[in-house]
Amino acid sequence: MATFGHTITDVLDGIRPPTVSERVHALLVQMSIGVHTNLMERDTDVDSPTVWQIEDRSDKVALTLLAPPQEVLSRTELAAAQFEQRLFSITGMLRVEFGVPRSVAGPYGRALLTMAKRGPSWLETLGLK
Repeated sequence: MATFGHTITDVLDGIRPPTVSERVHALLVQMSIGVHTNLMERDTDVDSPTVWQIEDRSDKVALTLLAPPQEVLSRTELAAAQFEQRLFSITGMLRVEFGVPRSVAGPYGRALLTMAKRGPSWLETLGLK
């Protein structure tokens, strides 16, 4: 507030938009002004469904940035006959080439293979193959 004065409080609280003068001033001092939203206040119930949806979506975005699906699938041997072989291949590649932890590489690899229509066959899901 020292940079903008007390009148900026209404902008930060979302009561009014910043004036042209305030926006230019913010640009010149390389400062962002506007409403700040904290989606993860820790003094509230972190077991709420909304919090878990936000966390899940954040994890998916992070994985997509770290190991883009098309890039991963283009480097993976998808022709293996058995799903377990394909999963082993993609999991290893996610860990070695993209640095994805083991606990995440398996589920992410499974999701990518399913997305690419190379998930387990119905016989494999029944344990018959």
